Amino acid sequence: MSTQTRVVRDPGKTASNTAAALVIAVGTYYALWTGERRDDVFLFLLSSVPIAGALFFLHRAIWRSAGAPCPGCGHAITGLATGANAGVACRFCGRYVEGERGALRLTADDHVADTAIYATLVPREITWPEGCCVCGEPATRTITIEAKEADASAPMGQDLAVRVATLGTMKLMERGQVHRREVPHCAAHGNGAVLSIAGEGETGLAIAFRSHRYLTAFCDKNGTLPRT
Repeated sequence: MSTQTRVVRDPGKTASNTAAALVIAVGTYYALWTGERRDDVFLFLLSSVPIAGALFFLHRAIWRSAGAPCPGCGHAITGLATGANAGVACRFCGRYVEGERGALRLTADDHVADTAIYATLVPREITWPEGCCVCGEPATRTITIEAKEADASAPMGQDLAVRVATLGTMKLMERGQVHRREVPHCAAHGNGAVLSIAGEGETGLAIAFRSHRYLTAFCDKNGTLPRT
């Protein structure tokens, strides 16, 4: 297998994402903006939700509808950008790939990214690899990272009203559980990992690291797999 593969646009993915965006946008227009209440402010707030979905699919159609063979195992990786890619995990071999200008290569074992992009699910009981999660030097402290789980009963309409009224500068306070984990760091580093809500796995949480090597060690010790 070559150490580098080429990223090409997938016409089928581009078409399907474009079609989804158009269906949502047109459906929203005819459902909410062609009746007698088309001047209703509430309809404007309500339509912002499906329009956000349409923009999501449009974004994927333009920027995330390419694919390439994994340079590690040869299986197809989809949802790639035609230009630069980083922090993408092959779902077949579990190895991370990256590249720019339409090329794709395996991520170097010792690569440390500027932000935490190498992710995996959080097990119920964590076994931390030895050393700082950024550089691997002896850890001298732990840094608390957290993720807030939004309350499913939070009033979406009220939240949208607050955002519109304040031009997006404020949002309605959410009520939900805050998840925290203590991550090993050395004295020189303090931003080596982030926690997020994954909605899957034992805990429903995901953790991402800046260090590719540390992520690999974390997965080995905890029996988890890399994820994008």
